[in-house]
Amino acid sequence: MKRCSGMFSCHIVLQIDDPSVFPGQFGEPFPPNFMEVVRTIFKRLFRVYAHIYHSHFKQVCSLGEEAHLNTCFKHFIFFVRVSQARVELHHAWGVVVHSLTRLGNIPPVHTGC
Repeated sequence: MKRCSGMFSCHIVLQIDDPSVFPGQFGEPFPPNFMEVVRTIFKRLFRVYAHIYHSHFKQVCSLGEEAHLNTCFKHFIFFVRVSQARVELHHAWGVVVHSLTRLGNIPPVHTGC
């Protein structure tokens, strides 16, 4: 069993490692509540980003790692948008995501080729 750095990460790791939630073989069906599980994981990860930006951003900047954090956040937002999980964002985070998209920091999602 994998070691986790906290209850939060353990919960996500346990869900991802659970073959009844995330099938490990091609062709195996996903459970009926799969999208709800994914939405919950996404919401929890948004909260982690919110906490880091709100409570630890000065420390991140003092380490010179803000570009890495911002890039990770942008990739996460892009993945959420492409996955079509329809995650309900808190209004403030919706404004942040909309602003980043409008400024060109997060590319718009294109469906189709």
